[in-house]
Amino acid sequence: MWVIALVLVAIGCAASIGAYIFFHLVEGLSNLAYINIVSLSVFTSLSTILPYFISRSVNLYSGGGTEVVVQCFHSGSKQFSTKRALGYYMLSIISIGFGGSADPEGPMVVYGAGVAKAFSRLINADEGYVKKFLLAGVAAGFSAAFKAPLTGILYALEITYKCDIEASAFLWSVPAALIAYVASQLLIKPHIRVQPPRCYVAVNINVILLTIVVGLASAVFALLFIITMSCIERVCKRLGIAAPIASGIALAVLVFFFPEARGFGYETINSVISNTTALDTLQLFALALVNMVATALTVRGGGSGGVFLPTIFMGIVFGAGVAKLLNSLGVGACHELVIALATSSLLAATSKTLLASVALTVEMFGFVNVIPSLLASIMAYIATLKWSLIKGQLMSRYKQ
Repeated sequence: MWVIALVLVAIGCAASIGAYIFFHLVEGLSNLAYINIVSLSVFTSLSTILPYFISRSVNLYSGGGTEVVVQCFHSGSKQFSTKRALGYYMLSIISIGFGGSADPEGPMVVYGAGVAKAFSRLINADEGYVKKFLLAGVAAGFSAAFKAPLTGILYALEITYKCDIEASAFLWSVPAALIAYVASQLLIKPHIRVQPPRCYVAVNINVILLTIVVGLASAVFALLFIITMSCIERVCKRLGIAAPIASGIALAVLVFFFPEARGFGYETINSVISNTTALDTLQLFALALVNMVATALTVRGGGSGGVFLPTIFMGIVFGAGVAKLLNSLGVGACHELVIALATSSLLAATSKTLLASVALTVEMFGFVNVIPSLLASIMAYIATLKWSLIKGQLMSRYKQ
């Protein structure tokens, strides 16, 4: 057992180092691209073109990173390659650094799983152990990228199924995620600055009704996101080799008019959280929709990266818009509560990670909103049960 423990510690440490390098390289490329509006447009168009042709020429993973791990998990760990995982990690740096709308979740999950695969081969682990190591790597990569160890652990257990969890990997994911979290605290500065809760909301019938409304509204928005991703993927398949060029040009046009849609979007997230009145209702809804299209163009149009942070971006911006709309209609709604509800609900609906989505709300917004967030997330999760952004997710271990 001590060999397994050492491997899990090594996975956690490697994940934090990988996250540190990832953020610094992305920041460096982003600063290089942001010289002027012309260079910004050129680099943004390359965010899908370069990763696409590089991945095709040397046979690397592309698109959404989490779905790569999920598909390989179900088809057998032998289908997952450490070299291709590291290649995907580098392609994601190019794609996001040049202005693509994606996040560190995809590349860090793939990177963590790739490191885990390498260590498992080193100790000659059998197939059952390798799969547990892969999920431990997923938990470590997520935890290092978002500084959210509880969310990372639950995310790794839930992500492989829509209505089930891989409970056998729990004890493997905990040490890897915690080590990655502690090390990332030392290496990486916080990116999302959440304000202390400014209102305490007691759970009563009015709050329950509000959670139902926000949960169902988030479910509709989640379905729109899933449909948008699917439609752009179909169009890109028809365009063939011209798809990344068309996607890159479309993305450059979007970023020209809405620079908030490029990269991680941390500045916009922090701005909306700290000042919910900075933008009006229509601006908030428009920004959420623009980010949705930009993310779909990036991930399905040839670029590489994850969709978890863009979903958080959309949840926060969409939630702020819903709060403003409700207040304008005379329905008193705490902005911070609605933002937390929309964020957890949208994550639960799009990735089918109910517990992880609520855990993220706790780790981001505090314990004040945990019960309403759980109720809203369940509503959105159930309403969209058959649909997910993550390709390869099975319904459950028993219904495959």
